[in-house]
Amino acid sequence: MPLQRIQVIVHSSTETAFISDVLFELGALSVSVEDNFRGRDNECPIYGEPPQVGTLGNDSPNVWQNAKISALYPIGYDVEQLTMFIGTKFGLIQSPTFSLQTDVFDEKDPDTWVREVQESFVPIVVGNIRISYPWHNPDPSFTNVQLEPGMAFGTGEHSTTKLCLSWLQRTIKPGLSLLDYGTGSGVLAIASVLVAENISAVGVDLDPEAVNTAISNAKRNQVEDHIMFCENRNEPQDRLYDVVVANILAEPLKHLAGELVRRMKSGACIALSGVLCSQAVEVTESYQGEGVTLQQAEVDDGWALLIGTKP
Repeated sequence: MPLQRIQVIVHSSTETAFISDVLFELGALSVSVEDNFRGRDNECPIYGEPPQVGTLGNDSPNVWQNAKISALYPIGYDVEQLTMFIGTKFGLIQSPTFSLQTDVFDEKDPDTWVREVQESFVPIVVGNIRISYPWHNPDPSFTNVQLEPGMAFGTGEHSTTKLCLSWLQRTIKPGLSLLDYGTGSGVLAIASVLVAENISAVGVDLDPEAVNTAISNAKRNQVEDHIMFCENRNEPQDRLYDVVVANILAEPLKHLAGELVRRMKSGACIALSGVLCSQAVEVTESYQGEGVTLQQAEVDDGWALLIGTKP
């Protein structure tokens, strides 16, 4: 039976202990920890048996300071909600990632687990956009976006993605340029290109697996000629945009205020999500310092959408 895997990058053994315990408490079937620099020049070997999760102490010498935590969850578990919760609760700079792990099997025959996987992913409608998966037929009454299931954040299920999709449908106009920062599955950029004609979009992400998924999704929706998906380091640095959207987490959004505003043309609009209502003021202050006044446009299940315009 395939499982859903989430990965969290942490930078202290204290974080490793707390997050590992929380993942188990939230229903993880297994949790493992490895050196985030494994296989690189700065790999840090640790010899001897590591402590069991649940017995990790503060700054344990047997746990890496820069670690990658992997946790497995059953199909049907809301991993998008989980990644946003973990990222927000621990103030992570880098959003947790998730994917399907298909090399885990049980006594069920393949046809059974394929059916169960498909039943766990149902179409999602946001305004005039319908997000579905390869085994669903398109609905001609909607703008259809088809995605590979469970391969990156942005299936349309989470409130923050819905907020961004709703805003884009009201905002995007033919001929505009768009930056989707932290693109995940690529759903926001792909939907924008399908909603309005002659959109030129760039989607960037720190996770190379997410970039590959976004590229695959663009081809599946036949919009690959209108969108460039790449890792952050490969983004064209001299390009300015009419629309900037970032659906990540509050902490990175605060740190990225200068960079995101710099990418906006004069008169460009920006939308930020992945922000709890309780975090909206601090994020707004970060962008106020860069000359952009944000306002809370919408709220969904405690998550805020912040929007603004560059003078």
